[in-house]
This record gives sequence, C-alpha cells and structure tokens, in this order.
Amino acid sequence: MNDDIDGEELLRRYSNGERVFVGVCLADGSVLEGANLQGTTFQDGFFSDIDARRTNLQGVTFRNMNLKCTDFRGADLTDAVFENVLIEHAAFKGAVVTNTVFTGMMFHGQEIKGFRPDEWDWDDSPA
Repeated sequence: MNDDIDGEELLRRYSNGERVFVGVCLADGSVLEGANLQGTTFQDGFFSDIDARRTNLQGVTFRNMNLKCTDFRGADLTDAVFENVLIEHAAFKGAVVTNTVFTGMMFHGQEIKGFRPDEWDWDDSPA
C-alpha cells in the first residue's frame, strides 16, 4: 500500500501524534525544513526531492526506503537508523550524525570518500 502525501500532510499527521509511516511516498518538492520529526519511523516508502534541511530527525528510523535527492544538510540525525536504504544523490553536509547507524545501504550517484556523510553535499556526487 502506498500513501502519497505532501510535506504539509506529513507534518499535520505528526502533530496529531502519528509516528509510524509505512508505505509513504512523499511528494516531489515537499518542504520539511526546520520541522521536528523526532522519533518517527519511515518504512517501505519513497522520498524524492525533499527539503529536510535543519530538520530535527533525532532517533528517526528509515527502513527499506528510497531517498532520492533528499537534502539533509544541517539536519540533526543523532541516533537515527538508516536500514536497507537506497540513497541517490542526497546531501548530508553539516548534518549531525552522532550515533547514527547506516546498515545495508545502497548508494547511487554518490561517491563515498571515507564514509563521512556529514561532509556530503550535492557537488560531491559524480557528474
């Protein structure tokens, strides 16, 4: 089951207490910048062209997700878990990745240099 929603709907549902989002396909161009999504689980979904800059994503779990062109620059990913996630052309520069776990990852369009995601930026991807 896919649940196609935009960023406003996601934030509304979070503010109403929902913390587990299964099968969510977040609309291209959704803006989550500066939002608080602490402790949320995203599973079996798809994010494309999402602005998550400076978002509080502490303790968030991304499981079996496709994160395409997602901008995590400056986000707080402390204690976050990325499990079996496809990351394609994402930006993490300046993100806080303290105790962040990356497992079973697949990368597309991303050059890995010493696995320092907090230094990744759009320009680090191969042309």
